Amino acid sequence: MGAPYCGMIEEVLVMLIDDDKEFVTNMTELLKAHNYKVIAVDTTSTIMPMLSEGKQKIDVMILDVHLSNLIFVDLLAQAEA
Repeated sequence: MGAPYCGMIEEVLVMLIDDDKEFVTNMTELLKAHNYKVIAVDTTSTIMPMLSEGKQKIDVMILDVHLSNLIFVDLLAQAEA
């Protein structure tokens, strides 16, 4: 097993998407405790305008697995744009 990476890591922005408010709260606290910046949203209708504006570069997306496949494709396409 290799040595852990010890270099400087820039701020990582995580977008957390889930309609379970308790999960979102707990996961947000956990991620922030590990120095991640978190944008938490509970509806996909909130996400699309945020991504299409392109004001923030999302590094990681954590998605609710119960979102439809079409929504996943739309989110990824918007995130890459």
